[in-house]
Amino acid sequence: KKEDITVEIKENTLRLAGERKVNYQEDVSFHRRERENFKFDRTLRLPFRVDDEKIKAEMNDGLLAIAIVQKAEDKPRKVTIE
Repeated sequence: KKEDITVEIKENTLRLAGERKVNYQEDVSFHRRERENFKFDRTLRLPFRVDDEKIKAEMNDGLLAIAIVQKAEDKPRKVTIE
């Protein structure tokens, strides 16, 4: 759920943290469980600084999509030769 995920951005670092909760009915017994509750915290270093005003995050059907825009001053510029 999107309420269980935190997305943070600072300069060129993206941090994703959250918790995955799997709820089972009380009257269910298990021989083996493959899905457990767990917490995660990942930090990714990006090769450029991020424009934090233009970042967008969406979650649809359990899939998190993050759109990141590079800061304009970090983008390569074409220089005309005089």
